[in-house]
Amino acid sequence: MKVSESKRLHDALEILNFLKEAGIYKKYNVSTIDVSNHRNPTFTIDGGVEVKVEKDKLKQQIKVLSKSLPSIKLDEVKYIDLRFNDIIIGTK
Repeated sequence: MKVSESKRLHDALEILNFLKEAGIYKKYNVSTIDVSNHRNPTFTIDGGVEVKVEKDKLKQQIKVLSKSLPSIKLDEVKYIDLRFNDIIIGTK
């Protein structure tokens, strides 16, 4: 068995672990994790809502997201951007 040295794979697995720790992975059906932009990865949750994060602040931003998600009507949301001081929610 060969161990992968892919930086992108490592980044995606790191995001996945943070999402699992925060209870987001199963509860909000994470369907994709995109690490093609190394500094600003994204992932998709319920109904195709894109979540934008910053690589250097991943863990903190995912914690903020887990506290905020219960009060967000995801069926009305196109994206959630956590890269700034305030959460930015783009509606459909």
